[in-house]
Amino acid sequence: MLPAESRFCGIPKYCHPLRAQERLGSSMTMRSVIAMPRAVDPLPRPEASLAGSFGRLFNRRPRPRYQGVYLHSGGPPSETGPLLYNVVRERTGGVEDAWQQLITGNPAGWSSLTFFCDEKACEAWDGVTKVPMDTHLENFNADRSDPGPVTYQGDPRRNFGFTSPPITESSDKWGADTVWVLCRSELVLFSVQDDGIKTIEVGRYLWAAEPDWYTVDQAFAATYDGD
Repeated sequence: MLPAESRFCGIPKYCHPLRAQERLGSSMTMRSVIAMPRAVDPLPRPEASLAGSFGRLFNRRPRPRYQGVYLHSGGPPSETGPLLYNVVRERTGGVEDAWQQLITGNPAGWSSLTFFCDEKACEAWDGVTKVPMDTHLENFNADRSDPGPVTYQGDPRRNFGFTSPPITESSDKWGADTVWVLCRSELVLFSVQDDGIKTIEVGRYLWAAEPDWYTVDQAFAATYDGD
């Protein structure tokens, strides 16, 4: 049986976490950060020109700046990427609605976004309905589908009396392996390095043309420091 947070994912092509992890030679569940630009959009590229006289003096290039939230059951690129494409392309609000629904409107982060594997369910989602962990477990045990993504928002086990600050390019990534930045024109993927803070850009994928996710998996594996 699949893990509870993956069991209702009915799309066989890429959204199957076990197949995706086998391609990367891993049996673990990978964590992710889902983020949005907080300065320049699109993000500066690694080969961007040195930034002004200060940048030329100290050999400093402009850095990608973003803020995001934690996703527990993220999976490798070929699992998470298609979900984000569905959210942006199957819904009328596009990228800016996705920023509000997935990031700024849900600062506590997500347990799972596998609800969005189903394109029809994704398109019909009201943008508001989120499933708390306890309800998700009840649905799983009763063999019922969740009516929305599984959130940590409002979970009493994670109520520490304050709102967690967003995850940024310079902060700890909370154990995540990937960072996905939803820009207006493209989706940018980073892999998180061993220190849990630094990242390496894996690739940029236009919303207008979904990539070959097997190729993305391979590009990610080439930059990934995980075991």
